[in-house]
Amino acid sequence: MAFTLHTSALKVDGSIKTRVLDFIGKLNSDPTGVGLHIEPIHHSRDKRVRTGRVNDFWRAVLFKLNENGGTHWLIYGFFKHDKAIELAKRITLDFNPVSGVSEIHVVDKVDHEEFDAQLSAQKEQDAPIEDAPVASAPAADAPVAEPGPEAGAEAPAGAAEPTAEVPAAGPHDVVFGDKPLAETLGALTDEQLRDQLGLSPKYIAEARAVSTVDALLTVLDRVSAPEWQADALLDLAAGVSIDEVQAKLGIAGDTGADAAAVDARDDDAKLLEGLRTPAARLTFADFGDDQEELRRVFEDNDFSAWRVFLHPEQRRYARQNYNGAFRLTGGAGTGKTVVLVHRAVRLAHGKGEGIYGQGSDAIGAGTPPRVVLTTFTSTLADSLVEQVQKLDPATPRAGELGQAGMHIKHVDALVSEVLMNAGEDELAQAAQTVLGTARTTVIQRRADNKDELWQRVATMYAEQLPERGSDDEFLRDEYQQIVLPNGITERKEYLRVRRPNRGVRLSRGQRDAVWDAFEAYRAQGAVEESVSWEESRHIAAAVLAARARAVDVPGGGEAQRRGGYAADHVLIDEGQDLTPGAWIFLRALAPEGRNDMFLAEDAHQRIYGKPIVLSRMGIQIVGRSRRLTLNYRTTRKILNFAMHILEGHTFVDADGDAATLHGYRSVRDGYAPKVQGFATPDEEAEHIGHLVRSWLEYAQKEGHRPEEMGILVRNTRQQADIVRRLGEAGVTVKSADRGKMPTGAPVVLTMHRAKGTEFVNVVLMGVGEDVIPAKMLRQMTSEEAREDFLLRERSLLYVAATRARDNLYVTYVGKQSPMLPVGGA
Repeated sequence: MAFTLHTSALKVDGSIKTRVLDFIGKLNSDPTGVGLHIEPIHHSRDKRVRTGRVNDFWRAVLFKLNENGGTHWLIYGFFKHDKAIELAKRITLDFNPVSGVSEIHVVDKVDHEEFDAQLSAQKEQDAPIEDAPVASAPAADAPVAEPGPEAGAEAPAGAAEPTAEVPAAGPHDVVFGDKPLAETLGALTDEQLRDQLGLSPKYIAEARAVSTVDALLTVLDRVSAPEWQADALLDLAAGVSIDEVQAKLGIAGDTGADAAAVDARDDDAKLLEGLRTPAARLTFADFGDDQEELRRVFEDNDFSAWRVFLHPEQRRYARQNYNGAFRLTGGAGTGKTVVLVHRAVRLAHGKGEGIYGQGSDAIGAGTPPRVVLTTFTSTLADSLVEQVQKLDPATPRAGELGQAGMHIKHVDALVSEVLMNAGEDELAQAAQTVLGTARTTVIQRRADNKDELWQRVATMYAEQLPERGSDDEFLRDEYQQIVLPNGITERKEYLRVRRPNRGVRLSRGQRDAVWDAFEAYRAQGAVEESVSWEESRHIAAAVLAARARAVDVPGGGEAQRRGGYAADHVLIDEGQDLTPGAWIFLRALAPEGRNDMFLAEDAHQRIYGKPIVLSRMGIQIVGRSRRLTLNYRTTRKILNFAMHILEGHTFVDADGDAATLHGYRSVRDGYAPKVQGFATPDEEAEHIGHLVRSWLEYAQKEGHRPEEMGILVRNTRQQADIVRRLGEAGVTVKSADRGKMPTGAPVVLTMHRAKGTEFVNVVLMGVGEDVIPAKMLRQMTSEEAREDFLLRERSLLYVAATRARDNLYVTYVGKQSPMLPVGGA
C-alpha cells in the first residue's frame, strides 16, 4: 500500500486532524474495513475516484491506482460530506502528454437532479457510527483551514480590514517589474504555449483576457489551474523564456502528434510516472509506504508543507552539484532556507553522484562527509537545528568541526570553537598575521558595535582626522572593511591600499592620521588582552589557513589535502548580514572544489552588516548565482505593502550590483494590511488587546496555536511595555528573547529577533516617526553612514512585514513612520 498526497490534503481543519490520521491508518491496514466506506461514485468523470468516510460530517476524496499488483492511493483532500460527493463526480486525474505531468482537473458542475439522487443514496450507505460531531468547520467549500476571501466576502473575526490600502499592484508595480503582459505573454503564440509546454487552451485563453500580472494571479486562483501551469504562465508573464520555464519545471516538451493522441487515463503506470515528475511535485508528494513520515506531516499542519512540496527549481538547487561556490538569492518567503536545509541533509547523507568530485582521487571519495550549516545569529542557528530535525531526524550529526556529519552553529560559535581548540603557537602566529603582533590573548572579545576603544581613539585623534572621517563609526568601518580584509599590519600598506566604495576620500596625510588611530586601537587592545569580534574572525581564519598550507602542498594527494580543512561542505544562511571577517573565515573552512560553499542571501533583508562583494573575500561565484521569485509565505496584498517600503531605494547584492525585485510575486490571495494611528500608547495597547482577543477566538475555532500570532516591536523597551500593558488588561502574551520561541500564547518580539520566523497574524506595533528610523540616526555625522543606516531600517521594516502569513496590522502613536508606504495610513 502506497500513498500520494495533494497539497490540499494537508490543509485539514484542526478539529478533525486526529480523525484524518485514523482514517489513513485504517485505509493502510484494510481499505475494505467497516466504517471506511471506500466507494466509487456512480456517473463520475473518472473511474478511479473514490470517497471515504472520515466521520459523519467529513469524507475524503481520493483516487485508486494500481501499482505493481498493489494499490496506490492518491488523497486529494477532506471535505464536508455533500461537497465531497459533488466534487468526486467532477474531478479527474489526467496525464499531460506534452509536459509528462499528471494533473487534477475539476470539470463543470454536474446535473443537480442526478447529484441529489446520488447524494441521497450515499447518505443511506453512510450509517452513523459516532454520535458526537466534531467542532464546527470553516464555512468554505474548500478543505482549507483559512479560506482566502471570495469577491465580496467578509473578513473573519479579528481580520484586518483596511482603512486605507496601499495602491493595488499594476502593470508597472514594484512587486512584479515593469514589463506589461503585451510584451511578454503577448509575444508568444497559443501554439507555443500549448505544444512546447503543454498548457491548457482554457488557461491560455484566461491569460489572454487580462492585461496585468495582478489580474492574471486573480484569474489563475479563480480557475484553479494546476500549480505548474499557473507557475509557468506567471514566469512567462514576467519575461522568462519558454526554454527557461522548461528548465525550471523539468519539462521536456513534446510536440509530436503521437504524444497528443495519448489517452493516459487508462494507464495507471503512466499516471504514477507523471505524479513523480519535478513539476508535479509542486502539488503532489509521494510518501510510498512511509506511514511515519505521513503522520509527521499531518501533525505539523501545513506550516510543514515545505518538507515535502518543493518547487522544481528549489529541488534542483537542493540536489544539483556545483563546481565551486554557489549563491541563491530571493525575497522574503521564497524558500531559500528550505533549499539550504534540504541540500545540507542530502550532503550529510552523501547522496547523489559526484558530490565530492569524480573518481577515486576525488576529495572525500569513500569517506563520510563533513557538513557545516551556519548562519548569522544563535537564534537562527537554533531554527536550522529544528528544521533539520523535522526534515530528517536520522541526519548524521557532528559534535565538533572536523568530524563526519552535520555541524550546525552560528558563525561566531564556530569562530570560538576554532580559537578554543588552537594551540598557543597557532594563536600567536595568527595574531601576528592579522594584527602585526604575536599575541595569544585573543579569546576575550569586545562587541564591535559597543566598542568604547573606538570612541576613545576617535576623541584622541579628532583634530588630525578629516571632518567626515573623525567619528568612531567611520574608523570602525574603515578598519573592518579595508584594513582587516586586506591583511594590513603596517602603515606603508595602508597608504597604498585601494578603498572602493568608502565614500570619504583620504589624502596621504589623512591616511597617516587614520593609521595612527588604528595603531593606538591595536595597542590598547593588547594592553586589555582582548580583541573585537571582527578581529577574532580574521584570527580564526588565519589559524585555519595556516593548517591548510601545512598539508596542501604540491605532490600531496587529495586525501592529504582534505585533512588540512575542517569541512567538505559549508552552507550559509542569511549571508547578507555577515561581515568580511565572517566570509573569510567560512572560506577557510573547506577546500575550493565541488560543492564547497552554498550561500543564501537577500540584499533587501540586510539588517546588520555592510554590503559585501564576495569576490573580494576570496569567494568566486561568477556564473553560479540564481534567484527565487515566488513567495510561499504571505499574501499578495501584504507582499505589495512590504515591497513599497523598499520602493525607490537601491540595495547592493554580493556581486556589487543593484539587487532586483523583478518577477517577485505571491500567488496567495488575502486581506489588505491595515495601518492605524492612535493618540496615546494606552489607546494603542487597548486596541491591540482587543485585536489579540478576537484573533485568539478565531484561532481556537480554526485549530491554530496561540503562538502563531506575533506582536513585533522596534526595541526591547517597547517589548517590555506592551507585555506589561496587555498583562494588566488580562491578555496573556509571552516575550521571545534568546533561545526557543515560547508557546501557548501570542509572542512579543523585536523586529530583529523576528528574522527567520513566520506567523499567521502579525501586529507591527509602535511604527511611529519617532521610532523608525531609530533615534541613533541623529548621532551620525557621516552622510554615508546615515544613508546605509536608513536602508537597514527600511530592510528591518520589510523583514517585519513579511513575517505575516495571512493578516498584517500596523499601529503607531502620533505620526506614522515616513518609511511606511504612502497611502498605507
